[in-house]
Amino acid sequence: MSTPGLTRLRGRRSSLSRRAGAWSVTTATSAFAPTRRGNVPEPELAVLSNHAGEVVAYAVGNGMSSHSIERENPHYLPQAKVYDRSCSIGPAAVLASVVDPLRSEVRMTIERSGEQIFSGKSSVSELVRDPAELTRVLHSAYPLPVGAWLLTGTCPRRPSQRGPGT
Repeated sequence: MSTPGLTRLRGRRSSLSRRAGAWSVTTATSAFAPTRRGNVPEPELAVLSNHAGEVVAYAVGNGMSSHSIERENPHYLPQAKVYDRSCSIGPAAVLASVVDPLRSEVRMTIERSGEQIFSGKSSVSELVRDPAELTRVLHSAYPLPVGAWLLTGTCPRRPSQRGPGT
């Protein structure tokens, strides 16, 4: 099964980018950043690692992207992904020892005024690099003395979404 929108870059290096500092991450039950035209939810697998780079838990993460900012100028892509409350994690985490993330799916439903306008899913198994490998890359690039949450980019996309800059 092929899921539109999953990144399939097969280069030597994984593409990692900073999403948010802990102070700007919200919980799944909190309000997101103020709604603006072009804000797009991106639900994905979130991976918690400890200081040693070991995967200890998984959760649902949602990294909002502002396509209205992206469309202004492709160089604004970092600003379109990092703004106050643009990222949420939770509401709960599952210990890594009790779940196989590669057998997981990420599902998204968007409702407006009580009406469903989109429903989609993607499979974590379709990632080019598995969550453990992405975590190793993250820890080899940055000192993370208390660990980190990593969002894997496994989001289902609406058919009109073609990725960054679209």
